[in-house]
Amino acid sequence: MRKLRICSRLEASVTWLTLAVTLLCICHDNLLCLADRSVPATTYRIDGKTNIKDIFKCSGIHFIGSFNEYYVACELSVPAQETLQLLEVVDVTLDGSKLSPLPGVHAELSFQLNTSIATVSMRNSQLLASAVEIRAANVTMDEHSAVNVTARGLKFGPGYNSWNSMGGSYGGIGGASLTDGRSNCDDMPPNGFFRVVGDVSVDMANFRGYGSGGGNDESRGGGRIRLVAAQNVEIDGSLLANGGDACTNCYDSAGAGGSILIVATERIHGNATVQANGGQPSVRIADELHDGGGGGGGGGGRILFDSKNAEELGPSRVEAYGGGFSSDKNAAIGWCQLGGDGTILKLQHTTKEGEGLGGSDVQGQSRGEDGKTLLSTLLIKGGRLAHSGPVKRIQIYGCTPIFEQTSRGAQFLPESLAHIFVNGGATVCASVVQLKDSVGDVESSIVIDSGSELNVLDRDRVVQLSASQITIQGYVGPSSLQERDLFSLNLIAADVSFSNALAMTFQVVVQLICPGVQHQHPPCPRISTKQ
Repeated sequence: MRKLRICSRLEASVTWLTLAVTLLCICHDNLLCLADRSVPATTYRIDGKTNIKDIFKCSGIHFIGSFNEYYVACELSVPAQETLQLLEVVDVTLDGSKLSPLPGVHAELSFQLNTSIATVSMRNSQLLASAVEIRAANVTMDEHSAVNVTARGLKFGPGYNSWNSMGGSYGGIGGASLTDGRSNCDDMPPNGFFRVVGDVSVDMANFRGYGSGGGNDESRGGGRIRLVAAQNVEIDGSLLANGGDACTNCYDSAGAGGSILIVATERIHGNATVQANGGQPSVRIADELHDGGGGGGGGGGRILFDSKNAEELGPSRVEAYGGGFSSDKNAAIGWCQLGGDGTILKLQHTTKEGEGLGGSDVQGQSRGEDGKTLLSTLLIKGGRLAHSGPVKRIQIYGCTPIFEQTSRGAQFLPESLAHIFVNGGATVCASVVQLKDSVGDVESSIVIDSGSELNVLDRDRVVQLSASQITIQGYVGPSSLQERDLFSLNLIAADVSFSNALAMTFQVVVQLICPGVQHQHPPCPRISTKQ
């Protein structure tokens, strides 16, 4: 009996000890859970296991202007989003079309994070949608990643010509289409499609910043990309907003490039590929077995960089080219099918001492919020000049139009614009381009480089350029080279230079002025010519 009692007491002690340990473990686990809940998560990862429908919340269907197209705005919605310090997008392809409620409805992806602390990091990943917008403190992208909105813009849009068949227009005017009635470029009438589509500051307007299409689902314009960082944007991957190519088995033309806007309070740098190119034209084929093609190339889109200092991306990898190449090796594409090049606007915040400053203003005011200088440069470059041999003029049907006002009556060019460079064989069409004598302490300039062209806008009879310095090294005159299309050229500047230039005009009038003194002739200006 004594042994039994000892055993029972021992078993009871073990039972109580086991119960105490169990309660202690439960209490410890609960404390850990409470501790985890009290500290917000600082990192969220999106990877191949993530279902895109679980992390985005989409709006109802909205109209896109009056263009008979629609979109849904889909915003990222993940736990503790306001306190995230790092959003990782790793080894995944996120296709926004999976969020579209109906076929043909555009899906726009928006990543709105805390711009004080959050970094968005893309590694070996793809973002596909009609539009992608990322706002954070920092944005980084490795060389294996891309944001791709190519051919996801409008099927028609404000840059679609419903009267004459041609490529979609945006930053550049689309190329003409070859048809049964006009199978040769020499049969083409002068270009008469000069419609204002947005502005060089990449205003979304009523078309959501999309490129206009050529009338086919495959030849849509490019979509929209916007990256806005309170600190830095570092891109080693690709940002692609190209237009779709012209149809090869039908008569539809190519789409225009879309829009890309990158804003960083500090730096924009990396080894990125940034493209808002127009779609490619198609070869005209008319025989017993095949009848189709001949569509015009799309116009280039619009790109804007806004940072403390000038963006630091490789210039050769930033493109807003018009669609198409015409050369001895590609004689099947006519010169009239080539689309006009788009625009690249660079905004830089500087001080007199050369220091940078924040306060982005993509509308292009010449002074920031703190009164410091905001300086901008407009680059219009083509990609059709030969890399060797003598520079030859590139004849195209479209052009890059520079208007005085937008369709809403606002200024087409920003007040901060100090420089306009036209190079690479690009063609600019304008009536009046008037820059301030200087922006801050920087004298303004307009350069038409060798191989590039200045033409008249909308059949006006006069082109007037005004800046502190004007340099003409390319061709000034009508693309048609016809006497009936000649116009006058008026230059107002303190320093005018003609170097190996060719002017086919009624007349060239040069009005020399001193910087800061309008319409006077003091002894300070100069004009130089070089054969």
